[in-house]
Amino acid sequence: MNESAKAIDRRPIATRNRKWAQLATAWLAARNVSPNAISIAGMCACIAAALALGLTSGHISAEGAIHPASHSAEGESRIQR
Repeated sequence: MNESAKAIDRRPIATRNRKWAQLATAWLAARNVSPNAISIAGMCACIAAALALGLTSGHISAEGAIHPASHSAEGESRIQR
């Protein structure tokens, strides 16, 4: 299958036509970054964002314990305020 056929078979996503996406694609392609590496980086960013959200919302303590905020004393006091 040639390159143009591969591009046609892909699901259309509007973001592919945006300038920043095209620049990012060209930058990554010039550095031979694999699609799997991009996926792994995206998952790491997602995990980091989840941890940041958990730490700021009280769902994860600084010691690493995971707990629902509504069941902790701290969470209940925030709900009652």
